[in-house]
Amino acid sequence: MKVFSGLLFLIFFFSCGEDAYKIEKKAKVKADSLFQIEYQTIIREQDSLCMLRNKSVLPHLLDSIVEVRKIQIIQLQKGL
Repeated sequence: MKVFSGLLFLIFFFSCGEDAYKIEKKAKVKADSLFQIEYQTIIREQDSLCMLRNKSVLPHLLDSIVEVRKIQIIQLQKGL
């Protein structure tokens, strides 16, 4: 993240001058590349966290639903 902040600083610092357009274009390409790398890292981390959550929470939720359904079946059987 420090690299990204430093890159943004350089974009603004070198944006004045004759070669500003060339430098700005190169900086934008580099900033985009860095963003894509960080974005992919964040997506992988988010996917990992979701998988861990699903493994820990979903079985409990399923057990709760099954338990409620069993109670409903017993109540229906008593009514018949």
